[in-house]
Amino acid sequence: ISFCLLPIQICSDQEDRHNTYGETGKKEKVLEDFKAELEKVKTEAENSEEKLSDITIERADLTLEFNKLISRKNVLSDLEKEYDGYAGSVKAIMTAYEGNVLRNKIYGPLSRLINTDNKYIVAIETALGNAGQNIVVETEEDAKSVIEFLKQKKAGRATFLPCSSVKGRKTDVSEFKSLKGYIGIASELVETDKKYAEIISSVLGAIIVCDNIDNAVLMARKINYKFKIVTLTGEVIQVGGAITGGSVNKATGFLSRTAEITAIDKEIDDKYWDMVKSQLFRPELIKEKAGEVK
Repeated sequence: ISFCLLPIQICSDQEDRHNTYGETGKKEKVLEDFKAELEKVKTEAENSEEKLSDITIERADLTLEFNKLISRKNVLSDLEKEYDGYAGSVKAIMTAYEGNVLRNKIYGPLSRLINTDNKYIVAIETALGNAGQNIVVETEEDAKSVIEFLKQKKAGRATFLPCSSVKGRKTDVSEFKSLKGYIGIASELVETDKKYAEIISSVLGAIIVCDNIDNAVLMARKINYKFKIVTLTGEVIQVGGAITGGSVNKATGFLSRTAEITAIDKEIDDKYWDMVKSQLFRPELIKEKAGEVK
């Protein structure tokens, strides 16, 4: 009977070994899969640490640049608020007006009432000269009242531009608009409230803006030195032929300062959104995930 059962026993043993090998194979496969997944997680952790480091550095750089821009803007804004660079009389008038000591209709220095494209700033500042500090008021009576204030305070002298009395000038450009280097009449290259149009025309309406000194000299000869000409780099040919030129400190002009504040505002806005984008990576979560994997 035992011999008869032997083949059955052998088959059973073979089947057990086959099952054992199958189970072992499955376990080995599971182990390999686990190892592969572990390697993947480790790699992700290393990448997360790398990414965290990059983001941290980026955020630190952005924060530093952002703070520098804020500081620069604050400095320039303080200079504007304090009327830095303006005559003492202008500072006294505007301080009194802003403090409600003077209740006249005062609109401010002319240079603060106009805007121009950055490429024209030097030319327009040159064309304005000291007129950029002239005080724009509503009427002659306002001018008289403020002049009396200056006398009482012994605060110096100032020039006033009443909107009610100043009249602009119309320049016929037909004889020189086709000349080489001609850009335009200075009054046409600025933006301002229509209320001040006559004043702007009066101050800048007879000044030609030319691209460079060479073309300005040729232009002046052809129009017989009848008009003042300024170049984009600040040279001046006066009526009659006198020439002024040299180095120009772009940082000291009133229009330049206003333009820089505007440019910084845009940079601050751009940097802010760069910082917001860097926050979207949520580095604190990346760090937390990396720590869990370890």
